[in-house]
Amino acid sequence: MEDKKLFMNTYTGRVFNPLEMVPDNVAIEDIAHALSMMCRGNGHLRFFYSVGLHSINCAQEAIARGYQTGTVLACLLHDATEAYIADLIRPVKNQLPEYEIMENNLFEVIKEKFFLQHLEEKEWAKVWAIDHEMLSNELPIILTDEPIMEKAPLLSSPILQERSMRAVELEFLKLFTELFETYQKDVKNLKRAQQKRELEAMTPGKRRAEEKRVVEWLKGMPQWIEAKTVGLTMPMRMEFQLDLIVQEARSAGKTIFVPVTMPDKTLVFVEWNEQTTFKRTSYGVLEPVIDSTHPLFEAKALDLIIVPGLLYSTKGDRIGFGGGYYDRTLQKVDDYRIISLAYTTQVTPVADWPVFETDIHIPTIITSEGVVRDV
Repeated sequence: MEDKKLFMNTYTGRVFNPLEMVPDNVAIEDIAHALSMMCRGNGHLRFFYSVGLHSINCAQEAIARGYQTGTVLACLLHDATEAYIADLIRPVKNQLPEYEIMENNLFEVIKEKFFLQHLEEKEWAKVWAIDHEMLSNELPIILTDEPIMEKAPLLSSPILQERSMRAVELEFLKLFTELFETYQKDVKNLKRAQQKRELEAMTPGKRRAEEKRVVEWLKGMPQWIEAKTVGLTMPMRMEFQLDLIVQEARSAGKTIFVPVTMPDKTLVFVEWNEQTTFKRTSYGVLEPVIDSTHPLFEAKALDLIIVPGLLYSTKGDRIGFGGGYYDRTLQKVDDYRIISLAYTTQVTPVADWPVFETDIHIPTIITSEGVVRDV
């Protein structure tokens, strides 16, 4: 049995060892509450000035400078470790290298929780610069009239007066919510761009070798063997190519269906036969040209759907191209009928991107190394 003396209790009721934290232990409500109740400078100030208010002031300065959302969010959370292990004054901290190691490890967990590990070093340099420059403006007001450091120019007007803990907590949470909503989208777009570059860098030989092995794995899957109708999207140049899949399907007497985008941003499917012609959509995807004579089929009417994507986790998380068409279309389709085919570079053990409730999970993922996930 673990020693309960090693555990901490947080404002939201979480209980864990702060030296063995994982992202699930981190809660923004705990951070906002704790930082709003902690005084800067170990309390040796003219009035109560919280770490939370300092963090808000830093974030507002980053906004005034026009910094990207991730940098602003990092400014808001740069002291978040203090919500879990109290800060030490610099002369003491310098004598405790183990403490700094623990603090840095904890900060990495917090960064992972809020996807700040994707922020470039040059952006972190801006965060620490604002932290230092804000301090130079705080000291003459909250501590002493004696010059300690040169006052840096700011573009914002920081709140350098006592404010209630509750007011700071609420403002911290409000600002976080606004920033994080935007930043999560930024992270997914960043991951899309990175993955596209990685896919474009693959050699034709490597692509083809992996595609052939994937086909062999797919042919042995019961979903494929049983399916009489198969839905698939015409891939773009960088994506996993499906020409071998199409050949296998036609050879096995399967009927192929391809999607058409609808005004409500869902997909319906039409049969792909010798009369089918295609046009390129605004997303760059080839889509069949249809008229009122073409029968339209919902996704749930098909036996198997091969879902495209850019990036997957082994837990079934997926990043698509950002339109959300498959997320909406597959909500009512049985997991058994959904498969994604991917190059090995497209699959990662854990999603290091935001996963929303509206994002579909892929129950079965196949790469050249085999079936990565099969539920």
